[in-house]
Amino acid sequence: MSQITEKEYREYLIVLIPLVWKILPLYEEKNEHLVDYIDSVCTEVKGIKKIIGSLPSRVWHDRVLAILEQLKEEVLLDQHKKIKKETFKITSLIDKQIDELKGV
Repeated sequence: MSQITEKEYREYLIVLIPLVWKILPLYEEKNEHLVDYIDSVCTEVKGIKKIIGSLPSRVWHDRVLAILEQLKEEVLLDQHKKIKKETFKITSLIDKQIDELKGV
């Protein structure tokens, strides 16, 4: 298992935010690959857990994964308001983790 530094972890989280934001325009344009894209983001979020070691992650990681998994089902329905709300929630959780890392 590889370890990353706190700085690398923070940089990863910053890069993750645009990946999450991309869900919304893909949903709005009814992109046929949206579920695959969300699944790819889920895979990436799951993978980071293996390399962050003891760095703080519990709250954002588990909640983001749960929301992403639910979004894979929600995007198949006409739920624009909910998709938008959940996308904001995910980025807010990640932002909160970034802020906490700045304080460590």
